[in-house]
Amino acid sequence: MANFAGPASAQSSNGYAIGGVGSYSSKLISQAAIGGEMVFGKGFGAGGELGFIAGHDSFGFLSLNGYYHLLHNGAKRKLDPFLTGGYTLAFDPLVVFGPRSASNGANIGVGLNYWFLHHLGVRAEFRDIVIPGNLPGVNSWGIRGGIAFR
Repeated sequence: MANFAGPASAQSSNGYAIGGVGSYSSKLISQAAIGGEMVFGKGFGAGGELGFIAGHDSFGFLSLNGYYHLLHNGAKRKLDPFLTGGYTLAFDPLVVFGPRSASNGANIGVGLNYWFLHHLGVRAEFRDIVIPGNLPGVNSWGIRGGIAFR
């Protein structure tokens, strides 16, 4: 009988629901998002997030990110710090098609999952979304917290 536990045990996945406050063009905003990721081993992972930023100028966003978990065996630890960054598509959720309905950008962040149960934990992070090219451009950062599950 073959043993497949080796490569499979290096992989894990997790999801989250998160919210927080931050700044967009020096104005207070709130953020909410849901997302998830797959960790492939040695701390590296990939994931996505769908969210909304509400404030003076509100917009939706979709992010596709790479992750690096600083403690490589995060699935067996309670404390799971990570770095993340990648592509962000910012869009007006009320205008599906049109010349100004979407803009390309990037995001970067740092965070921490704390697993108080094997399948349930809390997540805290700082995330910065940058959409260049628009005048004056978008830089929306947020301090966010929520639940994590795997």
